[in-house]
Amino acid sequence: MASDPAVCCWSSASVPGPRHWWAAGSAVACCLIVAGWLSLSEKLYLFSSDSLIPTLASTMQWTFYYWESDRLGQLLPLLAMPVQDPLGNNMLQCFLGVLLGIGVLFLLPAFLPAFASSRNDSWLAAGTITVAAILLCSPPKIFHIYLPGSHTYGPSLCLTLGGLLLATPRWSRRHFVGRLAAAVALVTCGLWVNLAVFIFAAILIAVDALLWARREHPAVEDTAIGRLLDRRLPWLPAWIRDGVTLVIPMALVLATGLIVNIVARKIFAPEIKSAYSHTSFGITPLEVYPGAVLQMIRNAVTDYLGIAGLGFVAASVVAAAWLWRRGSLPAAVTTLWITAGLFLLAVCGLRHVSLGNACNARYVLPSIVTIQAAAGLVAAGVIREMAGAYEPFLRRSLVCWGSPVVIVLALAVAVGPPSPDVPRRLLTRFASPEAEEILESGVGFIAGDYWAVWPTVFKVNLLLAERGETRRVWGIGYRASVTKHRWIETAPDGSGRLAYLKAAPQHYGYALDWLAENLDLEIGPCERSTERIDYRRFRFAPPDRAAMKGHDFAR
Repeated sequence: MASDPAVCCWSSASVPGPRHWWAAGSAVACCLIVAGWLSLSEKLYLFSSDSLIPTLASTMQWTFYYWESDRLGQLLPLLAMPVQDPLGNNMLQCFLGVLLGIGVLFLLPAFLPAFASSRNDSWLAAGTITVAAILLCSPPKIFHIYLPGSHTYGPSLCLTLGGLLLATPRWSRRHFVGRLAAAVALVTCGLWVNLAVFIFAAILIAVDALLWARREHPAVEDTAIGRLLDRRLPWLPAWIRDGVTLVIPMALVLATGLIVNIVARKIFAPEIKSAYSHTSFGITPLEVYPGAVLQMIRNAVTDYLGIAGLGFVAASVVAAAWLWRRGSLPAAVTTLWITAGLFLLAVCGLRHVSLGNACNARYVLPSIVTIQAAAGLVAAGVIREMAGAYEPFLRRSLVCWGSPVVIVLALAVAVGPPSPDVPRRLLTRFASPEAEEILESGVGFIAGDYWAVWPTVFKVNLLLAERGETRRVWGIGYRASVTKHRWIETAPDGSGRLAYLKAAPQHYGYALDWLAENLDLEIGPCERSTERIDYRRFRFAPPDRAAMKGHDFAR
């Protein structure tokens, strides 16, 4: 047993002390500052169909999973549902997404054994440096895709890592049942939001435990699992026993979350016609795989790291070599590097990613964030080495006030001052000719191409809310089947007028045929045509509500 609680990361007596809670409070303050600041900045918002459907789901028709999909749980739309104003709902979801996405950058180093001691605040410095670097160095896509949470990796990673952190044996045995229940709830919610995070979490746990068990370390403090292994397998080497003791609680919680989500998917996943909405588990052909890995790395650097971000990561590699020669390289850096690499290799092995989506780098956002977190750990290690005798003072300063100040300065440089009139400016931007024309026409439905129809639906309903009107305008297009049973509210007799957006004239006839076939519509001839819009009458058969498996979650 280790006698020094400052060294024993896993001591059951290592109850977090006052400074630990001050450090946690400082990290939470940083997350709140970034989320609030970016929520009042136009830099965060990218109003495409993919990013607006969660807002429409929250204000018009919530479903367990993303519309017409059997994945991507709609947790943030559920939490934002009390705010029914479209723009306010979107801003709240962005705030929650940024809050959880930034939280990941503090949880990654705090999760690892090397930084688990209650007397070690290095994780706070590492998280602060990583957040500042992302704000200052990353391309715009990191603000549009990862931080708002519209592609779910930020919220899912934060909830899953937070749950696993509660499941580790580093805490006191007090309130064990409550901690375990909270851990299962958080991990289950995290995997519901994005089940792919299971792969990342499993790799992180395995790599962390293996590398930690192979190092010189104090024994894991007395736990029920450790005593059971001592009794049943006394011949087991101490490092294997300690590694198993570390892994079992987290593995059980992760497996429980996975099982719950598999059962939930059987119950709530909708009956989907389109093959594009199904989760695909096909394997990338072997001859394509090496090129897919290289293409994914290129896309990740171009889209989410940029030149400045790549320079930050490259400098961290050089600094890591310097720390390693001095014998002070944080062990967690190796864990993060290996985890990021293995997750990237695993994702590139999916046919859906490598061939179906042309190696889109959003699928490896966990690897990108992990690499940046590792760079932050290295930077914190360099500062600690160079600070010398001033290191305790710097650590205390970070815990008390330094981290929020650094974050505020980074936000001021990268984003500029927040503005409370951002909603008004955004509303002015949304007042498009199509929206104004549709409002004046009084139609209740907007049809068209997927990438055109949902932003227009959002804009029109936003303007209706601004005018104080209670009626809604519904979209007709790809992913519209989930709202079809609500159309009767606007067209009680099953017929109505629609405004067809001529956004893609080369596919005009094909789009009408597709809408009629997939949504079971009878679309009449054009009654009136303008430069951007055709007006038509149509009829629809309201679906049987009992047959809307996975779709009908009307409030």
